[in-house]
Amino acid sequence: WGLSYHDADRDGRAMIRADTVRPGHGRISLRLNIPTTDAVTLPISNAGATPAGCSGGDQGYQFAKGSFHVAFLARSSSVDMKLEVLTGSWTGSLSNYSGTSFGQHSLGLDWLWITANVTVVDPSTSCFQVRASGAVGQLWVDDFFVGTGEGPKRAT
Repeated sequence: WGLSYHDADRDGRAMIRADTVRPGHGRISLRLNIPTTDAVTLPISNAGATPAGCSGGDQGYQFAKGSFHVAFLARSSSVDMKLEVLTGSWTGSLSNYSGTSFGQHSLGLDWLWITANVTVVDPSTSCFQVRASGAVGQLWVDDFFVGTGEGPKRAT
């Protein structure tokens, strides 16, 4: 998972932790501290197996060419927090982001299924991220799915 401390441009207050309190599915969810109302982008990892096109894995899971369904659970400690599904990459520095948003979702205290359909033309610049903004607080994410077809059939 992204937001490690190896990059001086990362905000150390935006830490990711495993959390066992009220996960969306199973026993553990991920909790991210959002330290500012400015946007915080979370690269969604595939455990270091990302090809080199997305800077060695620190920009998120690299999609292959084709169409994908993305689904995951999210909730926040603030009703003002917004969450976006992104596909893109940074060029040169973290301030030069080039990508596409697949919709913005308003989060609240209850788990919400976030879904998006992503069509990838250029895999070298199509890394999977989510971006939180609009509120200081906690963001929880759980049960990620990226694949072809409709995705998981889960109760809401």
